[in-house]
This record gives sequence, C-alpha cells and structure tokens, in this order.
Amino acid sequence: MHTKIFFGIDSKLKDQMDSYITAHGEPNAVCAEDSILNLWKNKKYMNKYDIISFDDAIKKFPKADVFITYAHTPTATKAAKEIAKKVSREKIFFLAADVEYRKSCNRTGNRLVYNLYDVGTCSMNVGIDKPRVKFKGNPSINERIAMYYNFVTDIIENARYGRSTPCDNCPRFKFGLYPKESSIKTLVFAQELPKATCNFRCIYCNSSSNNRWHRLRDATGLTTRDVIKELSQMPEFDREDFTIRLANGEPMAGRYANEVFDILLASKWRVEILSNSGIYKEKFAELLNTGRVSSIQTSLDCGTRETFLKIKQVDMFDRVVENLKKLPLHKTRFYLKYIFLDGINDNDTEVDGFYKIAKELKAIIMFSANSKEKENRLYTDKMRLLIENVIKKAKVDGLEVTYGTIHLHPSDQKFIRELYKKT
Repeated sequence: MHTKIFFGIDSKLKDQMDSYITAHGEPNAVCAEDSILNLWKNKKYMNKYDIISFDDAIKKFPKADVFITYAHTPTATKAAKEIAKKVSREKIFFLAADVEYRKSCNRTGNRLVYNLYDVGTCSMNVGIDKPRVKFKGNPSINERIAMYYNFVTDIIENARYGRSTPCDNCPRFKFGLYPKESSIKTLVFAQELPKATCNFRCIYCNSSSNNRWHRLRDATGLTTRDVIKELSQMPEFDREDFTIRLANGEPMAGRYANEVFDILLASKWRVEILSNSGIYKEKFAELLNTGRVSSIQTSLDCGTRETFLKIKQVDMFDRVVENLKKLPLHKTRFYLKYIFLDGINDNDTEVDGFYKIAKELKAIIMFSANSKEKENRLYTDKMRLLIENVIKKAKVDGLEVTYGTIHLHPSDQKFIRELYKKT
C-alpha cells in the first residue's frame, strides 16, 4: 500500500476529512507549512494527528504520495508549486481544490470556439490540426455545447491517464496545473456565421479571397445575435467570469450589431472584440464605459493613407484613427496590430507613422503576420530590424509591445518577447 502525506491545515475541511480518509486511507503523516508549525506544538489535528514539517514527512516517507488538503484553489496551487520542488508532480494530488497535475493547455475545457460547422477548443497554431468536433445539419446551441463537453472530457481523461489525444502535437499542450472539471469561461466566435459581414477587404484576409462575405450576407441559420441571445437566457452562463469574444467579421457592420450590443450591455459578461474600427457606434462606447470590455484589437498595419488603401482596399485610414480617438480606450486593454506584408509595409515610413498613432492612443503594439501564409513563415531580417527600432522607442515612451500567436512563427514570438524583455 502506498504511503500518504496530507499537507495543509484547513479548518473548513474538518467535517470532510473523514470522507477523504475513507476514500484514500489513513495518512502516514500530516504536515503544514513551516510558518504555522509552532501553533501545533503539543496539539493534535482532529484530536489524533501530530503536525510535522513537510521536510520531516518526506524524509520519513520518501516514496509517499502527497495529498494537498486546501480547498481554496490558489492556496492549493501555491502549495503544489513549492512541493513540486521536492517531489515529482505525478505524486501530488488535491483533495478539495478544483485543480490537478496533467497534460493540457489553458484553453482545453474552458474555451469553446464556435464555428459554422463545428465546435472546438482553440483557433491557434497554423500547421497544426485544431481539435474540434464536426456536426451535420443545424444542431441547437445546447446540443453544440454538449458536444463540446463530451469532446473535451475525452481529451482530459485521455491526458490524465497518458493516452493519446488530438492535442498531442501542439506545443501548448503540456504538463501543468489545470482544473479537474471543464467549465466554459470563454466563447469565441472565430468563423463567419450567417448575416456576418465586413466593410473592409483586406488583402491578407481569407474571407475576402473567396468572396465568403457575399454568400454569408444572405445565408440562413444561427447568427451571432441568435447564439448570444440564447446564451444570455441560460442560467449557467449568467456569470461575471464568462467572456464573449467577437472575432468573426466586423462586429460593428453586422446586420444585428445594435441588438448584439444591447444583449451585451444587459449581461454580466466580459467582452473581447476584434474590430477594424472603421465604424463608430455609441453603444460600443457605452459598453466600453462599463469596464467589462477586456480587450480590443484593431489591425492598422501601416502609417499612411495610401498604404492603408492598398492593404484594406477602402479609403478609411483617417476615419479609423478618428474613431479610435473618440473611444474610451483607457477603460480596456487596446491592441493596435501591425501585420507585416513583404514589399508593402515593411519600411520605415509606414512603421514610423504607425508608431506615432500607437503612441498617441497609448496602445499596446502587437506584431503579427500574413494569415494567407500556408505556414508560419519567418520574419525577414528587415522586419526584425524595424521591430527592434519600435521596441527601443516603446521602452522609452512606456508602451507595451507584444505579438499575435495565431499566425506568427514561434521563433519570431520568442524574438519579440526576449528583445522587449532585455531592452
């Protein structure tokens, strides 16, 4: 029989401890963090257990499994990270906290990516098959959510016991501390749904290249508005920790944009938005003023009107900048994105003009890459030099610089991350 160490003194769990002992067996040692050991001198926990230090317990029982008793997940997680310095993670378990060591990522089980013909766990990593469950016909939203939970439950169970999963080839899928149970925290609209549209025709957008927007404008089926409205009526999503991410088309241009914002304004939800900022809506400004918009991303990709027209195929550079100036961006994390395109915007004039606007808006600068590339192609030396110059100025001006993770090559992500850190 395996030896067991119970770590942590949690007075809230005294009534439950008997059930844990019944399930796992009597502990061979009960220990606590060093800071409270003196409080337990000459005392017994639950009138039967001596309290000793973890170091003493692991010396006495070097092969023991360690069960963390804390119910508060952050406290249990903190304890686990300290214990993992002395024992292997496979020997650490949690009695009450909703956390466990296993292979996973921070999206599996808590992020539902809602697409036209499937639901999945992420929209990351070009070149890697994204885990998803496809369906036929037009299942209800409840049915799609049930499909998602069944799908991710299988992924979690297989990862928990070392079996293969559809996520195994993803670099984000690795060992760490993750919730035991799935609970959707974020719903991402990542694919264009019926009645979706966009007022730009960006040359790097896959939707523009195949004329998808025109087909969707008159398509039938569940729209973004329909899904959000139904979610707002489900008690399980009536939570302040639930986030809607609008990343399908231009949210301000859709047929039901005002209705969508009315639903979001009436909800408790947090909101993340990808917008080209070519349309200004008072209801969006009102939503920003609630403080519940976690982030906004706008791809400007240039610093001049002429290049904007070349990339976006609409003459709206000045309007976008003016719209952004009118929004209460200080209420959110605002990302101004720069997608590098060979021979078009990879020059000092465009990058310098972009930087001036980012500085004026106090934006977080985000670098990304062309979404039409079949693979994550590396930045050129020229592009890296331009980024380096931006980072040097941003550090002086107190601006944050980051990167997109969907289309950008991992080595370029690392380049930006490390350069920003050491500059």
